[in-house]
Amino acid sequence: MSGTTGEVTIELLGPDVAPADVEGLVSLFIGCVDSGASMGYLAPLSATDSAEYWRSIVAELSGGYRVLIVARDAPDGPIVGSAQLVAAWRPNGRYRAEVQKVMVRPSHRRRGLGTQ
Repeated sequence: MSGTTGEVTIELLGPDVAPADVEGLVSLFIGCVDSGASMGYLAPLSATDSAEYWRSIVAELSGGYRVLIVARDAPDGPIVGSAQLVAAWRPNGRYRAEVQKVMVRPSHRRRGLGTQ
């Protein structure tokens, strides 16, 4: 599933995330943390720690309760933003999800990507 909004393409990534996309997510996370974003990690964030975080997220994508959304600069361009939805697991929350770790590359902030 994907859609294009202006110059940015929004798409869902599945558990078969391409190695280049993992590299893009690692870079995105480092850029956000190192620019002061509160993401549960301290700057400077190492590539090893960022890659370990993304490996854990990708491993959860096949379970059906976590969704990874990315924003690309163009249909096949680099990843410039991401967000995650995690389905509620309680019986009264089957129709709800929690938004987690909304990230936008510092160079692409203030363009409405988080809203998209």
